[in-house]
Amino acid sequence: MGSNAHLSVDRDSRRDKNRRVNLHLAMIHAELGLAAGNAEAAIKFAKEALQADALHVGALELLAKAQWQAGQCDELLSTLRTLIELNPYEPGYHSLQAGAYQSMGLCGSAVESYMRAVDLGMPKSVEMDAMIEDLRRWQGGLVTSLLSTDPVFKASYEQDPARACRERGFNFAIPPETTEHIIRERESRAAVFVRPS
Repeated sequence: MGSNAHLSVDRDSRRDKNRRVNLHLAMIHAELGLAAGNAEAAIKFAKEALQADALHVGALELLAKAQWQAGQCDELLSTLRTLIELNPYEPGYHSLQAGAYQSMGLCGSAVESYMRAVDLGMPKSVEMDAMIEDLRRWQGGLVTSLLSTDPVFKASYEQDPARACRERGFNFAIPPETTEHIIRERESRAAVFVRPS
């Protein structure tokens, strides 16, 4: 009985060592494929690495980069969902997610992901500000088109523009005004117009 248990431990140890070696080799091949611009090879080897460890962050990140390089936005979003579940506070994941959403024409989701990336510490940049402004303009054009072609949207928009846009998936990244903010602003304006006694 003792020797059978020992054989089982040896077998498990060998299996674990083989799994780690296979994972390591697959990661090397995936990195080489990505560096060479061969996204398909990088995807293949990243998926092999993930067979050895389905939640290996490095393999998931390589897979995401290769999927982005290959333009596989649907698959990329799935990979990013896993990465965000593992580390919801990584701004780079949200930024890449925003790029995928933008590529798919999902403007509101793209803006939300960019804003989340900034909230998590991604430095704001001129490029990011320009991208958000482009998304706002693009959405504005879509809203204008909907107002002239969709009577249901137009009626809803006339009642509550913010809600109508939100229900259609638009997000203009404009922070909502709070009552407290409005009160402070009115108080500061009133102080300017107070006459000295």
